[in-house]
Amino acid sequence: MNEEKMPSQMCEMSERLISYLYGELSAEEASAFEGHMATCARCAQDVRDFERVRRMLGHWQVAPGSPPEWAFGEGPERVSVRHAARQFFRAMPVWGRLALGAAMVLLVLALFNVRVEWTPAEGFRFRASLFPERAAGPAPISALSARERQQLLALIEERIRESEARQQQALAAQLEALAERMRREQHTALAGFAQEWETAQRAQWAILLRELERRRYGALTFADLFFPGNDGN
Repeated sequence: MNEEKMPSQMCEMSERLISYLYGELSAEEASAFEGHMATCARCAQDVRDFERVRRMLGHWQVAPGSPPEWAFGEGPERVSVRHAARQFFRAMPVWGRLALGAAMVLLVLALFNVRVEWTPAEGFRFRASLFPERAAGPAPISALSARERQQLLALIEERIRESEARQQQALAAQLEALAERMRREQHTALAGFAQEWETAQRAQWAILLRELERRRYGALTFADLFFPGNDGN
């Protein structure tokens, strides 16, 4: 079946095509659209294609009591599924074609795992693969080179030394705090002991002086000599 070539430019009246085909336009609008088809080959071809598809769908009827026969392309009234889909696509409105095309593009991008990246230096980059990329994990130690292993071991030893140094500093600070507390406690204890010892010494000196006074002056004391009693003597 020969197909007529259609102009690639879309017509402004194509949006009213479906409304005209289903009789949804008013009499004036339908008359104006028919007059437009006389000058627009694209709209006229779309109307003819839609009518052809409608007639083909009318012929696709299964006879009662007989199994369905799918013999596309064997007779003049039979067409292929591809051709019918093409005619149906032509009969769709413009927004329907755009939506279907966008859906097909998104489906293809999803199937091929397309990734879009942008960097200031390289601009846009597109990547596609049948299988999603796995996140790169850390390389095992066995896969590292000798130099890298040495650097890794040196880094580990440095971290260990830093940890030991921090622990030693913390321990030294704790020991210094403990020693300072013990010095304060010892100072407090010595000050109390010295005060008690001084008090005891003063008491003993008082006892010794009183005993010396009694031995020297007999029963009289310094108090008896300088502060006589109430008898007035």
